[in-house]
Amino acid sequence: MIVIKSKDVLRNGVNLSTCDRANAAHLDGDAGTVMSGMLLVNMTGVVTLGRTAVVPETGRTAVVSVDVSAWRVDEATIPAEYIALFLNSPAGIAQTIRFQTGSSRQLHLYPEHIRNLWIFVRRTGRGEMDTRWHEQLACDARAASEARLRATDPLQNLHGAIAAAIGLNPRVYRE
Repeated sequence: MIVIKSKDVLRNGVNLSTCDRANAAHLDGDAGTVMSGMLLVNMTGVVTLGRTAVVPETGRTAVVSVDVSAWRVDEATIPAEYIALFLNSPAGIAQTIRFQTGSSRQLHLYPEHIRNLWIFVRRTGRGEMDTRWHEQLACDARAASEARLRATDPLQNLHGAIAAAIGLNPRVYRE
């Protein structure tokens, strides 16, 4: 199974090629598993605190590490990709900085902090939520993330081939 750690949660998506792997037999039922479309938030760190991404379709079982929280988003209300875009923007980062606790060596966010974050919602001239605008931004974010994955996959395969040729563990570079 795929283990998503804070280092794998990037501002432009989840880097599946850097995720650790573990034996799914060690999983206690479905505890800790995440599904595609879930919102991931880094809950610790100095640079990584509050960094947010959406779980891509993997076709495999995935879990998050202790430093990452996973949230189900009601897609009928607002797309998870839009929330990730907003929370990674200066307005989202400013909020996570405001809520951070802990020392400078290890900063934390807690679930109650995430529940209190404000997300900008664009309104139409009639005052209703502009769903099309949010969905278009989410669609653009998905397309950009998929394009990035398509571009890095061949490079990751080459890195894996080189690693295997010189006797390194190619799993580190490619699944």
